[in-house]
Amino acid sequence: MFRKVSDFEFFKLFTVLALYFAGFMGLYHIFIHTNLSNNLIIYLFVVLAVVVSSVLILTLYKLRKRKKEARRLD
Repeated sequence: MFRKVSDFEFFKLFTVLALYFAGFMGLYHIFIHTNLSNNLIIYLFVVLAVVVSSVLILTLYKLRKRKKEARRLD
């Protein structure tokens, strides 16, 4: 799936993932220090992490597919 994806697209994908997880950890620590943490918030963060990661990977796959179709038309 990722064989012919450019390095720049990987860089963008993993930069967004790194920023998301850094934001997640920041919010998690804020919730812990303000005593607002409970299991529901932690589960919500985990589900949100999975959704964001899958959307980014699907977007990368669609970009690769679109580039492949554009090469066929040329």
